[in-house]
Amino acid sequence: MKQQTELPILGSAALLQDTEENYLFQVRTDDAPIAPGALACFGGASEQDDADTRETIARELHEELELVIDKTNPEFLGYIENVPREGMATAMYKISGIEYADLVLHEGKRIERVSDLSELRYFERAPFLDALLTELQTTDEPKEEQTQERKPFKFK
Repeated sequence: MKQQTELPILGSAALLQDTEENYLFQVRTDDAPIAPGALACFGGASEQDDADTRETIARELHEELELVIDKTNPEFLGYIENVPREGMATAMYKISGIEYADLVLHEGKRIERVSDLSELRYFERAPFLDALLTELQTTDEPKEEQTQERKPFKFK
């Protein structure tokens, strides 16, 4: 995943993990404007009052789940470019240690918990989630291959 981007920032998204190390995703409503009914990361677009992408993800997680996070705590994973909008980037964070029982869902149909990311192959996924999974797979490459120059990720 790119650690820097020249593209304008659309917003922030989070890969969430609960205290039992399950990954948490949103099942989007059937009338959602982007990826209706699909599995997606929590997060959203930056707003004018957001100072930075950490503030965006903190605000979005509070709005969507009533989750309060320390804005200095999320682990920055990198930027995903051109998904969901061409010519823009989304900041990606990982947040662990979440108490699942404390979450209150305000956006989406339900929270889907999976113990391993490989389980996601059984779900309809939002394009951004597919892009994230592709990026995470390339991040797991052996170190000597990671030093090769890569072109920016583009979802087809």
